[in-house]
Amino acid sequence: MKLILPILSFVCTTALGQAAEPAKLKLHWTKNMLTISGRQLPGKEMKIHYLEAYCRDNSQTTDWGRHTVVGHKTRLISRSYDGSQLHLHCDVNDGVTVEHVITASHDEVDFALT
Repeated sequence: MKLILPILSFVCTTALGQAAEPAKLKLHWTKNMLTISGRQLPGKEMKIHYLEAYCRDNSQTTDWGRHTVVGHKTRLISRSYDGSQLHLHCDVNDGVTVEHVITASHDEVDFALT
């Protein structure tokens, strides 16, 4: 009996620990600002200027304002009900379009651009 109680306690504790999945990070985007929030982040949120710029070749050696930066307009297409995924559409001034799918888990954010 003395051996069964510690084993039973261990099994129950392990099962409860595995059942509680950590909360996913939440994503919000407006006016080119991406906000990632969650209890697991220091300060509870992180703001990122997304997407600041599309750049031409040789951006390290040419004038940033006159040559490097290509203008763009980004808009929100959709946000998942739980805030863990965003779909953005971006029209770049040179005619290129870029789709952004940003997906958050409990400990990472994935950026897929096509």
